[in-house]
Amino acid sequence: MSINNKIFQPITIYTALMISFYLFINSPLFSKIVLVLIFISALFMAINTFKEKNSSQRVKNTLFELMYCVLVYITMKYGSRYIGNVYSSLLVVIEYLIYINIVNPKLMNRQIFTSIKK
Repeated sequence: MSINNKIFQPITIYTALMISFYLFINSPLFSKIVLVLIFISALFMAINTFKEKNSSQRVKNTLFELMYCVLVYITMKYGSRYIGNVYSSLLVVIEYLIYINIVNPKLMNRQIFTSIKK
């Protein structure tokens, strides 16, 4: 199995950092560092969408990336307040798995996981 790391890594890092930002919110220095890293990973996600050659696909992919980022933010921001950090983190992991395994290959035409045939 081969992984397209240019697409996979920024999404994974963004998701992990959003979870850690809301789990370790009591440390101001850690929170500032994580916010910078979240911005950098979101920037790489945006750069990946702008590399798309087809302009209509680029717009569609940009909207999907934006919706994913907003969904993760809303889940962690309000989910941690109402259902707790652990359950909102699990919900974000489920959202991530759906986004990586279903949305990217089927709706965004980006294959992240490809099998290597011998």
